[in-house]
Amino acid sequence: MPVLILLPVTFFGTLLLAFVGIGRHGLRQSFVYAATVYTLCLVCVTETLSIWNLLRLEPLLVFWTGCTVLSVFSLSRYGDWRATKQVVRSASKMFRASRFETSTIVVILALVLLIAVVAPPNNWESMVYHMTRIVIWMQQGSVAHYPTPTTTQLFQPPLFAWNILHF
Repeated sequence: MPVLILLPVTFFGTLLLAFVGIGRHGLRQSFVYAATVYTLCLVCVTETLSIWNLLRLEPLLVFWTGCTVLSVFSLSRYGDWRATKQVVRSASKMFRASRFETSTIVVILALVLLIAVVAPPNNWESMVYHMTRIVIWMQQGSVAHYPTPTTTQLFQPPLFAWNILHF
C-alpha cells in the first residue's frame, strides 16, 4: 500500500526535475509548473473516470503509473542533465548553508507525517464533512452529487478532497 501512495509523489518529483532539465528554469519556477501540471492531471483524471463510475483503485494505479513513466521518459529523453545537476547542486548548497533551518523543517514535517499516519482525523468537521464525502465517492466510483442532509458535502471546493481520494 505505501507504494501506491508514492506514485503521485514520484510523478510530481520527476515532473519537477523534468521542468528543471527541459526548460532550464529555476527550482521555484519549475515547482510552480510541476504543481500546475499535477493539479491539471488530477482534475482531468478525476472528472474523466467519474463519467463512467470508474474512480477506483485499479484505474488510478494505471493512470499514475503511466504519468510517472511518461515524466521519467521525458526527463531522460529531453532533459539537460547538466542543468538539472546544477540546480540540484545549488539547492543542496543552500540546504547545507542553513542546516538548522533545514533540520527544523524536516523534523516538523516528520512529526506532522507521524501524526497523520498514527492518528486519523476524528474531529466533528472531518467525520461529518470531509471524510464522509471521500468515502461516498469511493463507493460510487464518481464525484457526482449524491443525496445527503449535509449540504456542505456538495458545494464546498473539492480539490483538497480529491487529493485525499487519490492518495
